[in-house]
Amino acid sequence: MKTNEKITEKFKKIKIIKTKKLIIKIFVIVIAIIIFLTALIIIDKNTKIFGGNVSNFFKIETNNNQEEKIIKVAQKKFKELGEDIDSKDLEVLKIQRNGEVYYYISAKENTVEVREKDGKITRINSVPVE
Repeated sequence: MKTNEKITEKFKKIKIIKTKKLIIKIFVIVIAIIIFLTALIIIDKNTKIFGGNVSNFFKIETNNNQEEKIIKVAQKKFKELGEDIDSKDLEVLKIQRNGEVYYYISAKENTVEVREKDGKITRINSVPVE
């Protein structure tokens, strides 16, 4: 009887070990998939290898909030310049220069260029700001 009990205990231990290994394998696969998809999204977002389709597939929209903040910065500057204008009346052009993204925002009388990464105004009416 004691040998049968030892054998059943060994089988239970083996089952537990196999279950733990299976759980670890599943966990590793899930983490690998997450890392792969994250890398794919970042690469597509930065280099547009897939034309932005990966970001669109996952409905990732981070630029809208950034663009709204930049438009508010531009509106504030337009008010300082004496031009009170609604955001609907602004013309927004997104440009890339020297590896950085800028927003060129035009109102009726003035233009403002704002750097995307920090929201700083870099040009007013095409004159560099320092």
